[in-house]
Amino acid sequence: MKNNTTKYKAVKNEEIAEAIVELATPMIKASGGDTELIQALIEIAVNAWNISLFKPSGNDYNTEIEGILPKKLDETKAVLFKSFIKFMIKEKQSRYPDFLKGIKNYKCSIDSGKITLNIEALPVKPNNIN
Repeated sequence: MKNNTTKYKAVKNEEIAEAIVELATPMIKASGGDTELIQALIEIAVNAWNISLFKPSGNDYNTEIEGILPKKLDETKAVLFKSFIKFMIKEKQSRYPDFLKGIKNYKCSIDSGKITLNIEALPVKPNNIN
């Protein structure tokens, strides 16, 4: 009988928070320092992180992305944010494949342009890992 186990890398919440901010940095830099926009980008990045832990419901993550996309975006901004989310998912899976913790909750603060992200994460067993 085959024993299906998932091996988790011992990763700290702080490491996940740093990874999220690092992955979101290109969009954060493009925000022009707008605190409200940075907060929204971090929220989207956290949601993208969680989505990245599981197989998509279809051939891609479009359904999941639509679920976290802010509703009041014009078409141009919606396309930009969809690209950002897809980038976050792809980069998380590529650069941090062993970080198998889903984010339960988070708090983001911005002081003088410095982002502090505190998260609480729990191990998950993604569908694509045995």
